[in-house]
Amino acid sequence: MTNEKELRNSFIVDEDAYTKDKVKQYAEKALKYAKIAKNGQILIENHNLQSDDKIKLCLAVRFIAHNFDSSIQSNATLSEIQKIVLESTEAVGSRLSKIVKSGFAKKIERGVYQIMPHKIEGFLDELSPPSALDIKAKNLPDRKKRRTTKGVGKDIQELIDSGFLNTPKTIQEISKKLKEEVKFHDDRVIDATVRNGFVSNKKVLKRIPATDKGKARWEYVIRK
Repeated sequence: MTNEKELRNSFIVDEDAYTKDKVKQYAEKALKYAKIAKNGQILIENHNLQSDDKIKLCLAVRFIAHNFDSSIQSNATLSEIQKIVLESTEAVGSRLSKIVKSGFAKKIERGVYQIMPHKIEGFLDELSPPSALDIKAKNLPDRKKRRTTKGVGKDIQELIDSGFLNTPKTIQEISKKLKEEVKFHDDRVIDATVRNGFVSNKKVLKRIPATDKGKARWEYVIRK
């Protein structure tokens, strides 16, 4: 059994040395996803992440960088995050509110947020490369692959499953419906996902000329 002295030395550690070691581990894990410029600007390396993960990553790398260089803020502002996520201020603010309520971060002041340090390690582990099972799922036929769709694709699929697109809808109508369900995505992202994902690739929807829909040129409806 471990004697009392060994146990004490393992359990009671030097705070600065412990923090430095942990932050170094965090930085090594975060490197493949983001970096921080010398002026504190957040540089996302992996743009395939979901919006919530991008927000959490912004908060994580800012905190990590602050521990290496105290001149860099340990927090991030709503406007900084909005420029990276490329969603409306309203959408990013809503996402941040949920992240704060989940206990992942805290609101320092109006429009300023900071990660809870004990959440960093678990979050970065979740961003690890996909396992063999994930890769296998990615290669499944479209019908099964649809079950693993995430983000805006998942939200649009849910609208399809609910019957919302049994009748023709414009991109603006799809966007409005998603916002009613508190699912915020940029209209350009919705448009690209519908056209590329559900019309061209999966062939679940078809595009038809809009009829009396204002400025909209096209509508989308279930392919029968």
